[in-house]
Amino acid sequence: MQNIGFLNDIHSVGDNATRFKALVALRKLYPQSKIIFFGRRHFMDMFFYSEVIDEFVVIDELGGAFE
Repeated sequence: MQNIGFLNDIHSVGDNATRFKALVALRKLYPQSKIIFFGRRHFMDMFFYSEVIDEFVVIDELGGAFE
């Protein structure tokens, strides 16, 4: 099984909807992979509770380059 990390440091809902399509495509291409999504807390519900994300890492709490 592969791990795929997906970094999303976007703040707008429309741009995040586009990212979701990319995640669906990743899931179709790599169905056995673990997809780890790195994103903002306020978009967690939009991505985490879907069937395409296996793990959600909140980057707001990581600090550093993401702030």
